[in-house]
Amino acid sequence: MINVPMTGIDGKLREQLKLMADQDTGGAIRAPGRCDIYYGVGQVARMQAGYQLAEGQLYYFFLKPEYVSQWMSRMSMPLQ
Repeated sequence: MINVPMTGIDGKLREQLKLMADQDTGGAIRAPGRCDIYYGVGQVARMQAGYQLAEGQLYYFFLKPEYVSQWMSRMSMPLQ
């Protein structure tokens, strides 16, 4: 989950609270506590991404090990 001010297409900052997936496996981000924010495709997304310089909060949610098998059984997936 990310909580960060983002610049809209009108140039105004708006607080954004979004659920996001961390899938970056590259090596471009080397400092701890930093991430890329995906804005989508197209000109508007490109403009928003180009102006994103604000700091915010990044939260990770982890499933406790003792609940993994219970969760997997609900997902109808075999635990390997």
